[in-house]
Amino acid sequence: MKKVLFLSVVAFGILFFSFGVMHDFYTSMTKVEYSPGTKLLKFASKIDVSQLEKTIPGKLSDSGFENSLKSYLNENISVTINGKPTRYEYTGKQESGDILWVYYQISDIESIKSIGVKNTLFFSNTPNQQNFVSFNIAGKKSSFVCTKGSPSGEKDF
Repeated sequence: MKKVLFLSVVAFGILFFSFGVMHDFYTSMTKVEYSPGTKLLKFASKIDVSQLEKTIPGKLSDSGFENSLKSYLNENISVTINGKPTRYEYTGKQESGDILWVYYQISDIESIKSIGVKNTLFFSNTPNQQNFVSFNIAGKKSSFVCTKGSPSGEKDF
């Protein structure tokens, strides 16, 4: 009986670790926060540096990379507020090891009844990419996941 149990545990472990190695898991995370007092809608996207450097030619430390990053964001992230397309302003980045935080914002937002985000970061070269978007809009929290089959979402507040 002990031998059967031992072999079962070993077989399960081999299967578990085999599938874990075979299926890569790629994600980004974007936090969206709005405070009516500031009238600012702030975004912070957490991105894997190696994945970014495979997508945008060059290295993060190269001159000109930041302009390429801004262009890539504008091509792959779009925002609607209260049903209207809205442009955001890139405000900076912060590297922390193999993670890059990218910051952008939309100013002069009086109120938010609904917000939509389309996030196609890394979809062109990573079929399993999942981009998580979480909201804290005037204290109300919500989230959704953008995937290649469903690259956008909208939330009412």
